[in-house]
Amino acid sequence: GVALRKPQTTDEEESYFQEGLFTGFFRATEKSNCTRFPDTCAGHVVGPHCSWGDSSTSSHFFWNNIALVSEGPGEPGGAYSYSQMLQIWKAAEATRSAVMMWWWTPGDSLNELYSQSDYALYPITLPPATAECDAHRVGVEDRCSLDQEVRLGDPRGSCDSPSHALLKV
Repeated sequence: GVALRKPQTTDEEESYFQEGLFTGFFRATEKSNCTRFPDTCAGHVVGPHCSWGDSSTSSHFFWNNIALVSEGPGEPGGAYSYSQMLQIWKAAEATRSAVMMWWWTPGDSLNELYSQSDYALYPITLPPATAECDAHRVGVEDRCSLDQEVRLGDPRGSCDSPSHALLKV
C-alpha cells in the first residue's frame, strides 16, 4: 500500500514521502488528460518558490510552449518548498514514477544522491541565454506577483539561465 497508517501530525499530513510510513503516489488529473482536452492539457512540474534564484518556471514554460504547470501548495504560482521537493523526488523513486522538477547545479543533494541511479536528473534545454534575454528576464518582484500576467513577463526573457563562473577559494 501507499501508507501504513493515517497521518498523526501536521507534518505528516503535509508530507509527500515519509520513509517507512508513506511512499507517496502520483495520479493523472483532468488538467493532464490530453485525450479529453487536447488543446488545454498540461503536465505537472514541481516548481520552487518565486524568490529562488532564477526560478521563472511558469514564464519559461509558457513562452517556450512547454505544457507544464506547477500546482503546489505555495503561493503565488503553485510553488513547493525545498523539503517538499526532496520528498517528491524520493516518492517518485519509491513508486517508480517519472517527475519533472526545477532544480539547480552544481553540487546539490539530489544530483549527488541520484547521479548513479535510475533517478538521475536530466536537464531540459531552453533557448540559450543572451544579453538581450537576460535584460528581459522576469525579476524576483514580478515572479512573486499575485498577477499571473506579471509573473509570465516578457517572452524575450524566457531563455536558459546564464552560466556563472565558480571560484574555489
